[in-house]
Amino acid sequence: MPRVVSSEVMALIDRLFPWAAEQHLHPEEQHQMDYGSLTSVAPVVDAVERIPDELITLQGELAAGF
Repeated sequence: MPRVVSSEVMALIDRLFPWAAEQHLHPEEQHQMDYGSLTSVAPVVDAVERIPDELITLQGELAAGF
């Protein structure tokens, strides 16, 4: 399985969900995720799972949530 780094995951998210990075700037334009979004979310989940453990440096609550 090829390794993935976080910047590659971020680029993938930006490509699949271009509105996500600035959604907090435009709360009136909320984008909803639904069952139809699954085909876009699945590759993101797969990419995150390919990030090597040694590159994930989360602690405390963030680590538990990840």
